[in-house]
Amino acid sequence: MDSSLLLKTLLGDRADEPGERAAELHGRFYGEVSQNLRPLSGARELVREVARRGHIAVLATSAPENELAALREALQVDDFISMATSSEDVAVAKPEPDIVNVALERTGVDGCDAVFVGDSRGDVEASARAGVRCVALRSGGTGALELFNAGAFFVWDDPAELLAHYRETFE
Repeated sequence: MDSSLLLKTLLGDRADEPGERAAELHGRFYGEVSQNLRPLSGARELVREVARRGHIAVLATSAPENELAALREALQVDDFISMATSSEDVAVAKPEPDIVNVALERTGVDGCDAVFVGDSRGDVEASARAGVRCVALRSGGTGALELFNAGAFFVWDDPAELLAHYRETFE
């Protein structure tokens, strides 16, 4: 969920009042702590395995471009991904399907042939709206039941567990 949608959810009609200041503070704070980012257990290996098996790996985030750059630096998998998306590619963030649709369009992959890996209810809902199956990870702080109820067809604890169950999940 992007910051404007989060503020709208929390503050309703008053969301615009602190919105610009909140976005400014978030950007400054993220910039200060981004060098501390570390990939989740198994994340690099999972992306590498997707590419090794001849599948297209895409980083589909609605984060701003500067945050995407920090995420890519931490993850160190640019040699294994085909493309990435950022907030500059869409007008609205997840749970709207726009970011998933952009990834599908740019790769030429049909939604029924894709799998989205996400860690939030918004990820699951966005992928479902785009006609893409979603494997969910509990590493985002959302419980398994909520992820299943949102439409995830598998839920694993983190990328390492998903990698350990790669065959049963994707094949």
